[in-house]
Amino acid sequence: MEKLYNIKHPYYCTHDNFFKRPSSQCETRFKFNSFDEFLKNCGSMDEDLNFLFRWDWINQENERHKALELHEKYSKELKFDDTYSDQSDKLELFYFLQRKGYMIVIIVDVSKDDEEKVKDYLTSKFNHIKLTWNPII
Repeated sequence: MEKLYNIKHPYYCTHDNFFKRPSSQCETRFKFNSFDEFLKNCGSMDEDLNFLFRWDWINQENERHKALELHEKYSKELKFDDTYSDQSDKLELFYFLQRKGYMIVIIVDVSKDDEEKVKDYLTSKFNHIKLTWNPII
């Protein structure tokens, strides 16, 4: 089975809500410094109210290589500087809050050592989402 940190989905999902008003105090983007911290705070969220519909594991090593390739292709005269780049991988979890009708994204710092815990979490969410689609499977 392919490693979660190597999977690339065919399309992306924005981190923002298109219809969110700038004056709104409603937060739609959340950040956790570890997967354990995320599980402690959000691991028991109601699956119907917080419907996970997408996840992306952002492998920073792959992202750095892509940035270097683009730099070499288009900006050879500029010095590549990644001094301030964040080295930790990110797990982006996209939820639709069905009762409220909007999307949130939770961004979690992860490492490859977290893969089994992440896979267990995602598997439970996949099993829940199948309940919605089961009649046509």
